[in-house]
Amino acid sequence: MSTAARIAFPLRFKVLITVLVIVTAVVSVITFTMAALFHQDKRTYITDLVSMVSLSSAEESRMLLLGYRERLITYSRVLGRKDLPERERQELMNGFFGDFPELLAVSRAEGGRVKASAFAAGLDRKARLAAEDLARRGATAPAGGKGIAGRTTVRGVTVGGLPCLQMTVALPGSGPPHSMQAIVRIDALRRLVSRSKVMAISFWDEQGSVLVANDVTGAAAAAAGEERRRQVTALREKNISNLTVEYGEKARR
Repeated sequence: MSTAARIAFPLRFKVLITVLVIVTAVVSVITFTMAALFHQDKRTYITDLVSMVSLSSAEESRMLLLGYRERLITYSRVLGRKDLPERERQELMNGFFGDFPELLAVSRAEGGRVKASAFAAGLDRKARLAAEDLARRGATAPAGGKGIAGRTTVRGVTVGGLPCLQMTVALPGSGPPHSMQAIVRIDALRRLVSRSKVMAISFWDEQGSVLVANDVTGAAAAAAGEERRRQVTALREKNISNLTVEYGEKARR
């Protein structure tokens, strides 16, 4: 018997090995395909969840700021009435401050100069001076006038060691530009972002500065800078409320 005959495999072994190779290849392809689909599905789920939470939070914050704006327009009518006695005006403003605990100060500007102001009773002298300085610097923004009445700007400020919002609303009217300003604590926004225990949520002003965040990992602070400000500017210029922008690890460094 030759050596070739002694090492020859029976046909049934060849068939068995072929079947095993085919089955292994098919199972491997199915396994890798299912793993890829699973990861893609999880990524899509997470992206959709983040988008839904982001848009929901953005809509809630928008409604909150719209409420602030409507209050400011109401307050402007009181501060702008020259026929109203000072005592009566102060009583009305005290009532407004009582109904709106987050409100620290309001001021009405005409022609780039502050004409009337009111402050919360519990505001100390240092915080009041800071609020007055902010009112003077913001008296010309946004400019009033035809076509932009109701325009609102919001930016982050610090008054008396407290993080606050400075909201400025352009008022309708002829003649010099009129605007109404308010210093508001960010307590309501902080409560809004603190509800999320799964993901980091932060709100930014038009300059790309963080107003409030629940990001304990520091991602929001690390994402600040020119790139983040560029994204905020792009979102503002598009003027739509259902657009999300993603940034990854590279953007956070």
